[in-house]
Amino acid sequence: MTKFCPKCGSAELNYLPWLGEIYVCRNCGYQGALVIEDGELAREIREKRFEVIKEEETEAESYKGAQKRKG
Repeated sequence: MTKFCPKCGSAELNYLPWLGEIYVCRNCGYQGALVIEDGELAREIREKRFEVIKEEETEAESYKGAQKRKG
């Protein structure tokens, strides 16, 4: 069964058994024992994360534009 990162929805997880039940996401850096095994939920997490990233990029561009106008 495929396991997904609960933070970003990526399936790119490394399993570190010598640390206990620990997974490390190669995409976002998440480290923890909690993983998702529901592909549909992982897809929703990826979509939401993409929306948040786009919003942050838009806000950053707006901030840069405001800074240029100020000075």
